[in-house]
Amino acid sequence: MDTTTDWITAGASVVAACGIIFAAIQVYLSKKQAETATHSLANAYDNLALMKKALEDDHEWRRIHYTSQLLTDWNASARIHLAHLNKRFPNFQSVPDFISNPDLKNHWRLPLEDAKRIFEGKDEETIETRDHLISLFNFLEGMAVAWEKNVVDQELIRDSCGVVMVDTCTYFAQFILLMTEESRRAPWPPLDRVVEYWEVHELRQRAENEADKWIERSEETSKKLEEKPKLGTVV
Repeated sequence: MDTTTDWITAGASVVAACGIIFAAIQVYLSKKQAETATHSLANAYDNLALMKKALEDDHEWRRIHYTSQLLTDWNASARIHLAHLNKRFPNFQSVPDFISNPDLKNHWRLPLEDAKRIFEGKDEETIETRDHLISLFNFLEGMAVAWEKNVVDQELIRDSCGVVMVDTCTYFAQFILLMTEESRRAPWPPLDRVVEYWEVHELRQRAENEADKWIERSEETSKKLEEKPKLGTVV
């Protein structure tokens, strides 16, 4: 009887030992699987990072290429339209600082009656001028769309063409108004948005610059007052 009990006990111990060994093997395999999964995730993350970098580099290259193409087109076509308009409207070149003084807009921009003559005129010269003006606005709208979508170097486009775009929209504002009334919608909405943004940005930038200058002058004045000897002090 004792021998049977010993055999049962021994068998149970063996079974328990096998169970422990099996559990250990499972833990080891699970750990290896986890390590493999972690390594795979790390590789996947690295691959995604490389893909992201490649896409960013490709996007930047395309932005530079498209910017170069737009500036080339500017020199090839926009300047032709501008040359015609400058010749037809000499005042167009005498641009006042209407960013700082908005009231100057009304005195500088093309009067409504002249805008109507361009809009309604049937003679060959007026038709040519109208074609130049509309073609120029179409081209500027394309630049504005590219700027809004950030598919070009925004700073370079703004610095290179922004002033002309703002001046053109400002000077021929009455013509744009007539086009809007005729079609019952804004003819070049992206251009309107970008020009408005640039004008507000320029005003804000000038205000910040003036504030910086005022702070700098105040600091210089305070420093001079601190350095000035007090009355009765022997220098």
